[in-house]
Amino acid sequence: EQAGKPDIVFIPTAFSLSHTPFRMHLTNLEARVATMPTFKLEMFEEGGPMDIDYKEVEESTRKIAEDLRRSRHVKITGKETDMSVEIDSRNVHVSSGMLTQKGAYGNLPGAEAYVPPRHLGNSNGYFTVPRGLGGPFPLKYKARFHIKQGRFVEVSGETLEAQKYTDENVKPSI
Repeated sequence: EQAGKPDIVFIPTAFSLSHTPFRMHLTNLEARVATMPTFKLEMFEEGGPMDIDYKEVEESTRKIAEDLRRSRHVKITGKETDMSVEIDSRNVHVSSGMLTQKGAYGNLPGAEAYVPPRHLGNSNGYFTVPRGLGGPFPLKYKARFHIKQGRFVEVSGETLEAQKYTDENVKPSI
């Protein structure tokens, strides 16, 4: 009630507030809400990430979403990551950053097309979580998560000390 009935709310913040009661209250009032986790003023400067053609971003994001809708598996590769993930293409979502409808919300700059993996699907491979990540319980060492048939089967550390820490503090859901 203290927020009144705004049309547009811009929330620069350290963490996403998309799923908070405050954001839900604002969108129930039909406000358009944009949150920007790890926002910095420089992002709005010429050449910064907010200095973009949002129609182009939306078009590109929707194309990726269509590719996901036509797919059954997604291959994810990167530094210390190699996975094949079976997806549920009926649940593709788009967060393009275009917040033009009343009650719309999202993180900026947007450009997200995403889909959940199929529960217990044919997902296999591994990904590595860097030291320091883990929300309120940051990892003391990086940990590699191994997945077979959609389940975590092992979590490994690089050294004996890291493995001991991982065994004691990070448990796979076998």
